[in-house]
Amino acid sequence: MTIHSNTTLANAATQPCSSAREAVLDYISRRLSEALDHDTAASLFDTPQVAVEILDFMVQRASALTADGEVDTSITERDGYIRLKALLYAIAHIQSLPQELQERSDMADMCALFRHEMTHNGQFDVPVSAALVFGVEAHTGVAIDLWPDCDANPRKYFSPEERVTKRVFKLHMEAMYERFNAMRAKEYARRAC
Repeated sequence: MTIHSNTTLANAATQPCSSAREAVLDYISRRLSEALDHDTAASLFDTPQVAVEILDFMVQRASALTADGEVDTSITERDGYIRLKALLYAIAHIQSLPQELQERSDMADMCALFRHEMTHNGQFDVPVSAALVFGVEAHTGVAIDLWPDCDANPRKYFSPEERVTKRVFKLHMEAMYERFNAMRAKEYARRAC
């Protein structure tokens, strides 16, 4: 099976389509056609790498769209996506440092910026946020806390809505890890046969 590079996905994610849904369906359709051409359709979605690749494509495509559904005409056409990932990598790095070396107030502000950017119409976008965090955690090996309870945070005691959102996000992340680990175990079992 041919695995596309992230560059190919990034280019496909920003190609104009009449809707984000059509772009995703078009991409998945192309991947399925390639798999059928190579007689690998049965194992296409058994491979965690392909599942994460498709998820990453959907996140990139969603991040390249403006609120009205038009393709963003920013520098990279995915500036928002790049900013969000940069924030997450910075948060992961700071949170990976020993406690005494962490720039806690900066990290808390970065978390607040990420949460703000991922809030639309008063609702935190849990699925897309979880996909972004999952990707960064997979690359860094650092569990990211987007709601750090630290002394430098002026809003140490989050509102009831924020605490509920944090719990929902945590449950969503746990479910993603369970699905990913199940897919990985299935792939290992398939390769062992």
